[in-house]
Amino acid sequence: MMTECLEKAVKEKNVKIFDKLQVIKILTNNERLFGLLCIDLQNLDNPNQRYVAFNCKNVIYATGGPAGMYADSVYPLGHYGATGIAFEAGVMGKNLTEWQYGLSSINPRWNVSGTYMQVLPKFISTDKNGNDEREFLFDFFSDKGDLLTKVFLKGYQWPFDVRKIDGGSSIIDILVYIETCIKGRRVFLDFRENPGGEEIDFSTLAPEAREYLERAGATFGTPIERLMHMNAPAVSFYKDKGVDLHRETLEIALCAQHNNGGLSIDKWWQTNVEGFFAAGEVSASHGVYRPGGTALNAGQVGSTRAAQYIAVNRKGDPLDLDTFRDATLNAISDTIAMGEAVLADDNNVDKLWQNVSKRMSRFGAAIRSIEDIRKVTEEIKSELANFSSLVKTSSGKNLHKVYRLYDILICQYVYLMAMVDYVENGGKSRGSALYTDKYGNLPYDNLPDIFKYTLDDGSRGNMVQEVMYKNGECEFNWRKVREIPEDDDFFENVWRGYRNNGNIY
Repeated sequence: MMTECLEKAVKEKNVKIFDKLQVIKILTNNERLFGLLCIDLQNLDNPNQRYVAFNCKNVIYATGGPAGMYADSVYPLGHYGATGIAFEAGVMGKNLTEWQYGLSSINPRWNVSGTYMQVLPKFISTDKNGNDEREFLFDFFSDKGDLLTKVFLKGYQWPFDVRKIDGGSSIIDILVYIETCIKGRRVFLDFRENPGGEEIDFSTLAPEAREYLERAGATFGTPIERLMHMNAPAVSFYKDKGVDLHRETLEIALCAQHNNGGLSIDKWWQTNVEGFFAAGEVSASHGVYRPGGTALNAGQVGSTRAAQYIAVNRKGDPLDLDTFRDATLNAISDTIAMGEAVLADDNNVDKLWQNVSKRMSRFGAAIRSIEDIRKVTEEIKSELANFSSLVKTSSGKNLHKVYRLYDILICQYVYLMAMVDYVENGGKSRGSALYTDKYGNLPYDNLPDIFKYTLDDGSRGNMVQEVMYKNGECEFNWRKVREIPEDDDFFENVWRGYRNNGNIY
């Protein structure tokens, strides 16, 4: 609804919208923006019309987080991100290691937080074909009351948090990850029956969970009956999207939900590339933790401040066409040639994308073994080096996927290398990321050793990791966080500044 209102407001101002265009190259040189190269999604079959170049002085890049990297994702369908080609263009990255991951339904994509967990649904896993059903949580928990309490707490201890593994509800996330990513099974929530198929003895729950359900009047019946009692719209939400929780199970996974890091920006949301601004989730405007609502706020504030700065300090025409052509022709030609080179009789784009996104969800999401990540980065380097010979499509209609795959591979490489650099600089588990530490603590004896970890001591809390992607390699820098400035808000000074430059500088 918000984006619909925004689009309506733009149209009312007669602002021209170039629709159905996908950016495939950011045209820069020496940290200066020249324009964009796009592929026209309505002319993919026409080699003479499928590429469109924009000669522009400023770009506000609002492509969202790099959702396409992950197979297990709660980002909306159709949301892929385009951070990789920004790295390729020389834009600096920051805080790339910091994400939020949490339990979410796969179809439709939605966080299963709040009452979806508090009504205590049954967790089941099956093989890939939906057979061999079992309640896998009972394989881990010997105390049913403890199991139910952890599920309940998952409702408002969302997302996955390494501080809440040992004795907390994030053990549920880990058990789901084991089933899906390690064992290759599928996990579902079943609201039709109680865990174990029996009536729940609510007295076995921890006081926090029991008292909450008692106050809600929900110590009765089945999960779906409790959900209808506590939050009927939550049931309607899924029914409106084709899933009737009264009749069927809901498939879930441990999914990527939000990237707290991204492209490095200044106070006007301009990156290190002159004229290139990043707003919304694509920008690195958050740290290890991100309170609810801050992402929406940052997107609104960032885009406004970028527009204000451009209106005051970056007005004027772009380059004349001859200069633009001379500055960008080689980059445009090389990018187009890469796409044309993959046209063949075969078509493997979808399969490759599926494989690399599953690999990222396995090795580069909430659970991170640096030993495994190093192997994956070598695989990605090879895939990028051999991209034109590795990737094939039999139709120009798939070229947009080819360019997205290229973007995703660059993005995965830079993000994974950031994780490696973080650990090499002494970083430990924090936020929504567990880094395997063979000398660390195994919170439960019946977990695999990959879940040994050490909580970060916070000593890097005042440091920021920055990265530049140059010639296929990553260069990292660590700097101290900037001090919060002391504003001079004396009225006469603010008023004078506003008269001089609108307080935009």
